[in-house]
Amino acid sequence: MAKGTQGTLLSSVATWPFQQANADLLKQGADKGYVTIPLAWGQAYVGGSTVAGWGDRAYAITKNCKDPARAMDLINFLVSEKGSRLIQSGVQGVHWDVVDGKPQIKPDVVQLRSAGGDAWKKTGINMAANQQGLTDFTETSDGSIVNLFDTPEMYATQNNSLTKDYNDHYGVTYPSEAYKKLADAGKVKTLDAMPQDVVNAMPPMPDDIKRIDAKLRDTIIKGAPIVVLQSKDDADYQKRQAALIDQLTKAGADKWFEWYKQAFEDTKAKIAG
Repeated sequence: MAKGTQGTLLSSVATWPFQQANADLLKQGADKGYVTIPLAWGQAYVGGSTVAGWGDRAYAITKNCKDPARAMDLINFLVSEKGSRLIQSGVQGVHWDVVDGKPQIKPDVVQLRSAGGDAWKKTGINMAANQQGLTDFTETSDGSIVNLFDTPEMYATQNNSLTKDYNDHYGVTYPSEAYKKLADAGKVKTLDAMPQDVVNAMPPMPDDIKRIDAKLRDTIIKGAPIVVLQSKDDADYQKRQAALIDQLTKAGADKWFEWYKQAFEDTKAKIAG
């Protein structure tokens, strides 16, 4: 996060680390900033919804809690539509409101988000994102989604001089639409294709799988940049890629996958039953 804000990252698996860096870079020039390059393969970390909340969010009430009932009230609020939207979209009437029957972020709040800085942080929006129970794209009873910044209409309002060039190049009206086109064409998968409630209910990894998982992650983190940045040509790339895959295989990738696949199928069957 810090390196993204400082503009010292070459790449990231997410776009949010660059929000402040892009706000600062645009002050230096209309064409300065980070953008993502859509690839016609793989998975985009976007979309998805779940009735069970995030897979890595777990709450507990300690035995020494003075008022467990009130603690439970807080947990219930965090996993509710109202609580999750409060965290991601702010206070109704202050940061968003219902216009023509649709909940929408207020224009001045959109500008605050684009500018970044202390004024945006003071709104509190998204500052406790790890505490929300429902995912950003969970559909809500008012016909919208939890995170009102993630609607197509909102994406379009956030265009600037940097994204205009990007949009023109890819023939879209807002940057993430470039990924949507690939997803609609079946070339890229999103979280909509992943049954998150099954993933959330899967059992924890046993110790041997945890050790393999840690080794695989370390191998990927260290090896992928070498393959991408140090390859001299396509032939060298393929050679380095094959060597990295061999390292992953030796680290236990096949065993990890077999465990995950079986755990997934078992959990899916339990939920269905």
